[in-house]
Amino acid sequence: MSTPTWHGREGARIIWAIAAKDVVDAVRNKTLQGIAIGVLLLVLSGRALPLLAGRSSSHAVIVYDEGQSRLVAALQKRDELHLSKTRSLQEMKEAVSGASVAVLGLHLPAGLDQALEAGQPSLLEATAVHWAGQEDVAEIERAVERALGEITGRPVEVSVAEERLYPDPDGGGFTSLAAGLIGMVVVVVGIAFVPHLFAEEKETQTLQVLLVSPASTGQVVAGKALAGAAYCLAGGGAAMALNSLYVVHWEAALLSLLCGTALAVALGLLLGVLFGLPQQMSAAGALLMGALVVATFLADMVRLPAFLLAVLRWVPTVAMAHALRLSFAESAPAGWLAADLGAVLGAALLVYLLVAWRIRQIDR
Repeated sequence: MSTPTWHGREGARIIWAIAAKDVVDAVRNKTLQGIAIGVLLLVLSGRALPLLAGRSSSHAVIVYDEGQSRLVAALQKRDELHLSKTRSLQEMKEAVSGASVAVLGLHLPAGLDQALEAGQPSLLEATAVHWAGQEDVAEIERAVERALGEITGRPVEVSVAEERLYPDPDGGGFTSLAAGLIGMVVVVVGIAFVPHLFAEEKETQTLQVLLVSPASTGQVVAGKALAGAAYCLAGGGAAMALNSLYVVHWEAALLSLLCGTALAVALGLLLGVLFGLPQQMSAAGALLMGALVVATFLADMVRLPAFLLAVLRWVPTVAMAHALRLSFAESAPAGWLAADLGAVLGAALLVYLLVAWRIRQIDR
């Protein structure tokens, strides 16, 4: 096989030609079409919960009842309200900030019932998440005031704080699920698409044609990596676009997407150059995806001991999900973001080194 110079216009043209061919061929490939449909369903499933919740005719209210007010039981009977209780003010704020739809966090202070019975003016404090629309919040506010007025027989004012709530990057809730979903879409696309680009060449016996063409093995791999990156960015970008309402720091979100793409393509390349049969690629890819999904789920959704959580934070998909959650938070400290994305890029670099080692073996 010839070994042309890697750099220069000719090398770039060869890489681009291979990538463009793979992108076009992937659209026609039935296996990759099935994968694309599966990824699309995965992306849409992440939006199903808030969309379905948004169809409810009830207004969502999360209450912290400091003084065991009788109003809570009365409010729970109202058809126009969907009310849930929390045990503390902090828990109420966390529930509001992590909700999938616009909700109102309502604080009922101690002594509220006595104040109402004495005819004292009542002003209840409330809060909402930062991305909730002003009109949506105002509508819930009016519904609560109307319900309280009918229950107590006197006007009760609800005041929503101007300072909105932001999700905790180390907390749970829907934004944590959304961040994990975006990260997993990118990784799943890379692990599923890139190896199949190699498998298709082997099945159609065109890989050997490429290897005896002016393209070097490295250029063939780079072209397939570029095609895989296009699909990773398309899938991850679609998932991020559907969750754009929650993004506060776009620079952190886009950096996370790019770093995750680098990792996903590296993993896909490794599977493609290590295994010769499509069945072997699929089996190894499924095991790898399963391990990464489980690790991300455990880190985000399950309360784990601190030492175990610290270990899981080094898993690249867990680090990527945390970086994405930082983009949803009020602040995204540069140190935290660098640590998360450093773990992702470090893992990607190690995988690329393995790919390079395998390519050198192929070239011999």
